[in-house]
Amino acid sequence: MHHSHEGVESLAEMIARLVCDYEARQAAEGQKKSATPAALPLPLSPHSPPRT
Repeated sequence: MHHSHEGVESLAEMIARLVCDYEARQAAEGQKKSATPAALPLPLSPHSPPRT
């Protein structure tokens, strides 16, 4: 039974590492695309008129 518990802990550590790597990659990509920060919101603007 101890092995199953240890397996769960190791899985959690693996997931944590994967999440850290994923966030790091996203941050790196964000820095590369920082030149055009409005690239994502632009396609949504024509569909929804600005609320004033």
